[in-house]
Amino acid sequence: GHGTHVAGTIAQETNNHFGVAGIAFNAKILPVKVLNRALNGTTETIVSGIRWAADHGADIINMSLGADRISTETDLLMREAVDYAYERGVLLIASSGNSNKNHYFSPSVSCPACFENVMAIGSVDFRKTHVETSNGGSDLDIVAPGGDRSASGHGILQETFRTYTGFPAFAFGWGYYYKQGTSMATPH
Repeated sequence: GHGTHVAGTIAQETNNHFGVAGIAFNAKILPVKVLNRALNGTTETIVSGIRWAADHGADIINMSLGADRISTETDLLMREAVDYAYERGVLLIASSGNSNKNHYFSPSVSCPACFENVMAIGSVDFRKTHVETSNGGSDLDIVAPGGDRSASGHGILQETFRTYTGFPAFAFGWGYYYKQGTSMATPH
């Protein structure tokens, strides 16, 4: 699914006779599941995941996820978890979101990318141009390849499980799938 695709983009073995490789193929992944199959999660599961990863030796926390700000209380919980990890020397990176928000919105990126101690990642296509769905604006820190939904076959190809709801049972399974968005840009 989503997390497996992201992990493969980071650390998939090279010279594997399949033609895909991770960008840091010798990296070690510390998998922390905070979303379900439908890509839903709660502030509490994300906060717990950040703290757990920081306590278990993570050097980098990739958060290919995000949501709009919900309340002052949830912002505080998330900010405290982010600061907790940051104070322990962890680099936190998060996808900026795929809502086409720009400098007219504040913040112009999803949270947790909206926090000061998190690097906000936007998406560009194979031509290195801004993908129209990628959030941007002054809150964006950097862009990376994330594919382009408007161009067939211009996603990030990675070996993963297809586990999304809405597919018939026979469509589930292991294979190569293109995915696009700031979640796919963030691992780069």
